[in-house]
Amino acid sequence: MVSSQIKYRIYEGSEYRELMPRLIEDGFIPISTKDGLRLMLCALRTKATEHINRLVDNYIDTGDGLVTFEEQLIMVPFARQLRRTNAISNLIGGKLPLIPDEGYDLGGIRLSRSDLERNGVNADITKEQALKHSGWLARAHGDIDLLGEFVEAAYAYVKERFGYDTTMSFYLPEKTKAPLMRAAFISYLGWRFEQGDYGLLTNQGRIVGIRNPLPPRLESMVHV
Repeated sequence: MVSSQIKYRIYEGSEYRELMPRLIEDGFIPISTKDGLRLMLCALRTKATEHINRLVDNYIDTGDGLVTFEEQLIMVPFARQLRRTNAISNLIGGKLPLIPDEGYDLGGIRLSRSDLERNGVNADITKEQALKHSGWLARAHGDIDLLGEFVEAAYAYVKERFGYDTTMSFYLPEKTKAPLMRAAFISYLGWRFEQGDYGLLTNQGRIVGIRNPLPPRLESMVHV
């Protein structure tokens, strides 16, 4: 039995599609990319090694979906489709096909592939690029103040610790003819971009589950 006092829990050590049902069964909901950024920002501000090890030096999978469809991507906050991964048997290359009767209007944030490419994709980007990046703004659910605060803290951290002037790459999956959803994730700071296929539901996962919507101030809970 999970204590009701625990505000979040990290699930890891297996595939995303296997971790998600465990998270739901324990009474948690998958964290969003926005709250993932908030937790990482809070950990950076504490400057405590234990918090940074847990939330900054590790990647975070989320319950937000990223749909590829022809010339666009769609960031889908709190994607209901990803919460049914225990019933998935028809994944296509580790991605979830969206069936016609669910419709394609997912209520998410639509992103142009050409705009993303101009912003910078599949490579570590500069601080100036990150502050204006439409993909990262979508990860912040449109909260431009949060994005600005996170970028300032993230670039100061990687410069001081690793000497890097670039970080915060944005992975742009290949085009698909039919809508396919994968999990949106946040890479750990200090990671250098490498070619790969990321966000697959069959990849090793590290999902943060939250008990309730996170409060405005997180300082008291980053150590959980």
